[in-house]
Amino acid sequence: MTVSLDDQSKSGEEEITIEIPDYILDPEYAIGVGLISRDEYTTLRDEYYTQARTLTGVVIPLVGFMAALRWGSIHHWSWPVFFGIFVFGVAALVLGLDRLHKFYSELQQLIIGHYVKNKLAEKDAAATAAKVLTKKQLDDELTKKFKEQDDELKKKLDEQLAAIEKVIKAKEPDKGSKPGGGAAQSAT
Repeated sequence: MTVSLDDQSKSGEEEITIEIPDYILDPEYAIGVGLISRDEYTTLRDEYYTQARTLTGVVIPLVGFMAALRWGSIHHWSWPVFFGIFVFGVAALVLGLDRLHKFYSELQQLIIGHYVKNKLAEKDAAATAAKVLTKKQLDDELTKKFKEQDDELKKKLDEQLAAIEKVIKAKEPDKGSKPGGGAAQSAT
């Protein structure tokens, strides 16, 4: 089975084809590999399959009942009852087969939907992984960026250190005068 998807959400129209193996349509396999959960399967089974079994299970007893009416002793009113039971039996069979078909189609749709979603996620992850830098490339990029930042910081620190040295030299007294000499002369 093959599923084709038209991906028109991106800039170019791209058709994606996904091959779906037949073995994933087995409900127990799909549950085992995590495509669907046991609860999802149980919900579908309870909603459709149980009804299908009930409706188709009524047909055989109705056929027996019709045979009993046909060859029984009550012939004067058996034909209208026979016809009503026959219509009910056919309707039950048709509805039962319809519910059975609905069960299998919903189950396949659920499994295939999850399978396609997983495959598309794998393709997106592969495309993203192709865009991701390798460890060596990342290390080189970071080393280059940190070296540039380090050089800028050293330059700023050198400028600030030079400015501080200018301020200190401007406040520093002349080297020709003696330290503390001015205070001793004013005391005498």
